[in-house]
Order: sequence, then structure tokens, then C-alpha cells
Amino acid sequence: MKRTILLIAIATATACTAPTPETRPTPPAEAAVPAINLSQRCTNTQHGFSVSYPAGWQTNDGSVLPACSAFDPRPISMPRDSELPFEIAIVLDVEKVAVDELTRSTQWERVLSSEQTTIGGRKAFRVEVEATGEGLADRGMRSLRYVIDLGGGRTLIGATHGVNPSYEGNKNVLARMVESVTLN
Repeated sequence: MKRTILLIAIATATACTAPTPETRPTPPAEAAVPAINLSQRCTNTQHGFSVSYPAGWQTNDGSVLPACSAFDPRPISMPRDSELPFEIAIVLDVEKVAVDELTRSTQWERVLSSEQTTIGGRKAFRVEVEATGEGLADRGMRSLRYVIDLGGGRTLIGATHGVNPSYEGNKNVLARMVESVTLN
């Protein structure tokens, strides 16, 4: 009898406190992604690819790094013999490294998400990472990169870094840019 009363009490309490459709919290509305007009095109002859980028954005001229390596809404100044600044909106590079090596956590970064995809008919990954603070990036800095297998041990890497409020928007721009990549 005590057990029946206890179960009835729990069921009644649950029924009384369960949220009604009117009191349930509603998820925030999805932010509208603005249209991205990729009306400019750049060719990197050193690494053999072309990419479209947003109207009004700038790209590097190729005097320090190969052309089409850096893209930003602001003018790009590339000092010789320096690291590429994290503040540049989008960076594209080709490296001799296996795609799979760029999808794992290391002492410098922890993988937050990794999703295999196909870009231009090639094996690719969309990887978001967070810096551990052991390298050049401050602890907690997020970066999103797309890694595209070019074959022959070469990988095209497109990246954006979370060092300013434009990170979320730059992630959308990067996604559109890598979709536009063609190999020459």
C-alpha cells in the first residue's frame, strides 16, 4: 500500500511539474546567413589551384607567399620572414602532409569536430579545433579548416581562426570558397 501511494505521489508530482507547450523554452531562431557573393577569382600557379572569393575582399599579391594564400576584407600586408597572422580572415596553403594527420588532436590543438566530406570529387575533411596554448595560438582559440586530398601526399588546407567577432561569418565564407576550388 505504501509503495502504491509513493508511486501515485511521484506520478502526480511529475504531472504537475511537467512543462506545458506554452512554458517550454523555445530554441533561439537561426541567424540568417547572408548571401556571399564570390565574384572574384584568384589563381595560385605555384600550387595549381584557382579559388573564388568575396566581392570587395583583398588577396595577397604573391611577393611574399604564393598568390591566393591570404584573403581578407582589409588590405593584406605580408612582412617577409614572418608567420602568417591569425587575424587574416581566410588562409589557403598546400602542404606535403597526409589528410588524416590534420584530423587528429596534437599537443598544439584538440579536435572539437571532424567530418569527412567530398570537395571537387576529392576526399576532404571539415575540422574544428581548439588551441591548447602549447604553440603559437593562445589557449582556447578555435580554428576551422578544410583539408582536401590533392594526391601524391599533397593537401590543400583552407583555414580561418577565431581571433575576432567575424569567425562565424568567416566559417561560412571559407565553406563557400573551398567549394569553388578548381585544380589547374
